[in-house]
Amino acid sequence: MTMVKLSNRPAIRTFNGLVNELFNDLENTMAPFNATMNGNLPPVNIIETAEGFHAELLAPGRKREKFSMAIEKNQLTISYNDEKTANPSEWKQIRREYNLPNFKRTFNLDENIDSENIQAKYEDGLLKIFLPKRIDLKPVARNIEIQ
Repeated sequence: MTMVKLSNRPAIRTFNGLVNELFNDLENTMAPFNATMNGNLPPVNIIETAEGFHAELLAPGRKREKFSMAIEKNQLTISYNDEKTANPSEWKQIRREYNLPNFKRTFNLDENIDSENIQAKYEDGLLKIFLPKRIDLKPVARNIEIQ
């Protein structure tokens, strides 16, 4: 019987290459999500309907009173500021797996937003915002007389 020397190194390099490629692809796919979460910016979904825009900002574990919203120069700014009280010096933190950081997000408003009637509600970890469209800018159906 003849012994054949087998080298596993090419297979290992190939497997490592596949794993690296997989994680690189995953990192590229998750880049938009990571940009918001690592930058202390909660993700937001915005939907347009005939009546206006509906936005939902994901911010679980926050207190409603600590949110603030302001409009200035056609921009909507949503911020959360919760000044934490320091832990007593005799406390020793064993593990910290989450953080609820302060944030500030600014969105440019469309010119047809009725900024006087914006509504916001915080429930179940979502800040729900309704930005109604101006009535005077909505297209009105009418007949046009031909002369």
